[in-house]
Amino acid sequence: MAGIAGPVDLNEFDGAADELRMRFSKKPSVPKAETATAKDGSFQINEEDAGKALLFDGKTYVPLRTLANALGIPLRWDNAKKVANLNNRKLQSVKLVEGIAYVQLRPIAESYGAEISWDAKNRIAGLKTKGDK
Repeated sequence: MAGIAGPVDLNEFDGAADELRMRFSKKPSVPKAETATAKDGSFQINEEDAGKALLFDGKTYVPLRTLANALGIPLRWDNAKKVANLNNRKLQSVKLVEGIAYVQLRPIAESYGAEISWDAKNRIAGLKTKGDK
């Protein structure tokens, strides 16, 4: 697409052309601090409480550091640029809420072999790591 600087992976993006231009402009990409448009839920790892989960547009987001620690994945956070690297790969969809970085649970957990569950009635996102199946 003309006028867009930087790598564009259309497989992970479902927005309009104007949103693409804004997302991939020459300005540094800093995660947008989210407002209270999310619904709160809770997050459990191996059936133990692990904190808050947030629901954005039907997707479940959990604290990045908590998820990385549970899966044993190396995490590096650049606070100056607000960029997260998980296992030496830059994460694209990080949401900052009240100073905490949140990421989508499903794609990361499943790519590392963990199982996830969702209790819609109680709004609980569950994660079972490989060793606790």
